[in-house]
Amino acid sequence: MHGGSAGNYNAFSDLWIWDGATASWQAAPAPPVATARAWHGFVYDSDRNRVVLFGGANSSGHPQETWELDPTTWIWADRTPAGAKPSARERIGMAYDAVRKRVVMYGAAPGDAGAVWEWDGSAGTWARRTVDGGSPMQPNGTLAVFDTDRQSTLLFGGLVSSVANNDLWSWDGVNSAWNKLNGVGAPPQRFEYAATFDTTRKRLIVFGGNSDIMNTIFFQDIWEW
Repeated sequence: MHGGSAGNYNAFSDLWIWDGATASWQAAPAPPVATARAWHGFVYDSDRNRVVLFGGANSSGHPQETWELDPTTWIWADRTPAGAKPSARERIGMAYDAVRKRVVMYGAAPGDAGAVWEWDGSAGTWARRTVDGGSPMQPNGTLAVFDTDRQSTLLFGGLVSSVANNDLWSWDGVNSAWNKLNGVGAPPQRFEYAATFDTTRKRLIVFGGNSDIMNTIFFQDIWEW
């Protein structure tokens, strides 16, 4: 776990490691560290054994950096390319496509939230994908997870024009296309939730979240798709 905020944009830069076997947390020694931030993208590239970080927000604004963490040495490396890269943003939907070996990013605020960007860690480059057909309505406060069974990136909910939604989309990176998945009995609309993919039972799992920008309802329910 890296960074986060205790309120507003007063962000942390610390890195913590959870050991599930001993049910304990420990702080990781990781100089030089990525700058303090919250609401950033943070995913694990299982092929290169690197954790990839992009964007986020802090009291100084929105960092546009790309960082990678080596979890064997806990050393950070600034991989920000000189060429094309996504605009600065927060509340990012980001996942690792283990089939195509790319980090997929979509949505956020502010920035070109309607664009799909992909990070090739081996080449150290970002590429903006041209989308064939319709796409999600540029949500922020959403999460993306990789469905290992269907080999596509799933994107659920998020905030669109200050209104939460409960749409579920899948990104087909081979054909550069979004597909809307019309599930039965979808969860209530939400954003800023937690989500992961259960590779054993082949299920998308969604927990909690927020109902609206006025913070009137915080969910504590669990949903599976």
